[in-house]
Amino acid sequence: MNKHFFSVLVVVLFTTSQAWAQFSFGVRTGLHRYETRTGSKNSQNFNDKINGFQVGAVTNYNVNDRFFIEQEILFVKAGVAKKEDLQIDSSTGLPINRTYVENPDKYVKIPIRVLYKTGNKLILQAGVYFGYEFGGKFEEEATVNGTKQITTYKSPKEFIENSRFPNDTYKEFDWGLGAGIARQFGNNIQIGIDFSRRVNSPKQAYLIPCRVGSFSLTATYMFGKNKNLARF
Repeated sequence: MNKHFFSVLVVVLFTTSQAWAQFSFGVRTGLHRYETRTGSKNSQNFNDKINGFQVGAVTNYNVNDRFFIEQEILFVKAGVAKKEDLQIDSSTGLPINRTYVENPDKYVKIPIRVLYKTGNKLILQAGVYFGYEFGGKFEEEATVNGTKQITTYKSPKEFIENSRFPNDTYKEFDWGLGAGIARQFGNNIQIGIDFSRRVNSPKQAYLIPCRVGSFSLTATYMFGKNKNLARF
């Protein structure tokens, strides 16, 4: 169902643009850093910061001289999030099972924002985003009593079915809230920062790292002179 929802959402975003009288189109790229969270058996949370990059397209519609609606579709490629689970033999104090779990690292993110231009070429933005993890694999590297073995799973569901923690509630689809600020240079270039926070985080994610938030540093080029966007 998530795949069908994602396909419909992309079609709606880019077909409805024809109904607007004034719009502009651009490309966006930049550095992406997201936070992952996992929980241990006693429900303590562990956080990791994963770096990567993003690239995508932007459509920008002016409602009036100050307010705009912006829609993006971004491809995010990040480093692989890895979680370690360690079991200790209570009688000897030695490790009997050490497991590393890697999760997929390809992600599509669709922010929808309302933009407000201030009088000093700053652009404030806030809105929602929708995201879907579509590529990569779950790989489990386990060392049991000194013997190493690697198992690859095709999906979160397959991993959870074979995991020691069957209550994991990992979700490929996520959505959340975001905000940011950008500075415009000339008629075509914007440099900005963006923060987002996931709303539908899984309640339990013991061995599969879950995305919970992100920070991005972006550069945008808007095609054409785009006088509406540049008028301050």
